Amino acid sequence: MYTTKIMKYLMLVLFGFLMALGFAELAVRVLFPHPRYPEFMVPDMNTGNIQKPGSRCRATNMFGEYDTFIEINSEGFRDKDYIVDKKQCAYRIAFLGDSFTFAEQVDECNCFVRIVETLLNRSMKKTKVECMNFGIGGWDTYQEVLCYEYYIKKYHPDLVVLVMYPQNDVPGNVFYKNDLRSARPHFRLIEGKLSKIPGNREQMEISYKDNARRFTNVSWYQYSHLYNKFRIFMWKIRQICKNSKISKQIHEQGEDFIKSNTIWELPIHGQYRYYSGDGMDSWTLEADMVTYLLLGKLSEMVGADGAKLCVVLLPSFENLWPEKWPERIKSMPGMEMCEMSFSRPFDRLSSCFSKLNIPFLDLRAALRKVDSEKSIFFKMDAHYNRRGQQAVGDEIFKWLVNDIDMVAPQ
Repeated sequence: MYTTKIMKYLMLVLFGFLMALGFAELAVRVLFPHPRYPEFMVPDMNTGNIQKPGSRCRATNMFGEYDTFIEINSEGFRDKDYIVDKKQCAYRIAFLGDSFTFAEQVDECNCFVRIVETLLNRSMKKTKVECMNFGIGGWDTYQEVLCYEYYIKKYHPDLVVLVMYPQNDVPGNVFYKNDLRSARPHFRLIEGKLSKIPGNREQMEISYKDNARRFTNVSWYQYSHLYNKFRIFMWKIRQICKNSKISKQIHEQGEDFIKSNTIWELPIHGQYRYYSGDGMDSWTLEADMVTYLLLGKLSEMVGADGAKLCVVLLPSFENLWPEKWPERIKSMPGMEMCEMSFSRPFDRLSSCFSKLNIPFLDLRAALRKVDSEKSIFFKMDAHYNRRGQQAVGDEIFKWLVNDIDMVAPQ
């Protein structure tokens, strides 16, 4: 009898707990919706990785700041399928880039590639303009060069627009300095020359299978909005613990922690390595040299195919507002000890473009003006929001429209 009462009591407690969780989940879904979707990246022997060809999915970040529909074509890019032979009256522009060009943060109609296409077609009544999106998240310049070689050139574009995000594109080109066993196809600087390193299919498949387990096999509870809020809370706790540990290391090691480059092994800090110091260390100089040679190689290939290459430089928040850096480093212990130059990649790339005779568009001034009125960035995501994508599209259109109008078939 006593045991039966205890069981009833425990059942009531369990029922009450489940009801409370249900109401909490409902409240979070109504007040703080937080979608979670898997990623669909697959290995590619030509470029290293692409999106899963023909896939359809939704995209968000861990903070649920956006919720967009993604449709991938038969080759693995966020675009429709194109016929190889373009119409005689068409003018084709191929956009190469990374996650800013892929633009999962906005619907496709609001990404700058599509905005440029729409504005050019409105402006040029007699010529049809096709803007092709070959952007993939995480790509660096070496993968974009490979993409042109294996995927783009067959479409015979009239213009190739390389969209660079200098904050990680330039240092990303020497990723092999920290990952000597990389399985991806890439280029390396060997005895002063750019050497092409083929990919290792077996290692690539193992690597992407590990990613698939984490990203594509999403457990049922991970679709819970309440779970995701808890996940963010725990992420913040881990960040606090990591920062505390770093502060302790800095206190114990002092400047040696910076001089040993240990600070750049930290995930958040590492993305700022290229800005630090006087820019004359071997790592930075090799990043500059590899990037220069890659740009030269791409320019040579595009020119040999009878097309024109130009470059668009996308700024990060730090590039727009270097004066706000002291506020941002409060969450990154140790960074206050590093001297930073946020104009360095733009200055050095400008020199590269001049030597290689490549036209380029620096968007810092234009986007700083737009961002001063209302933010072009998400609160937690470093990418451009819809307003930022629109601003980029508007500026690229104004830059291209006159030159295209003069050479486009009528």
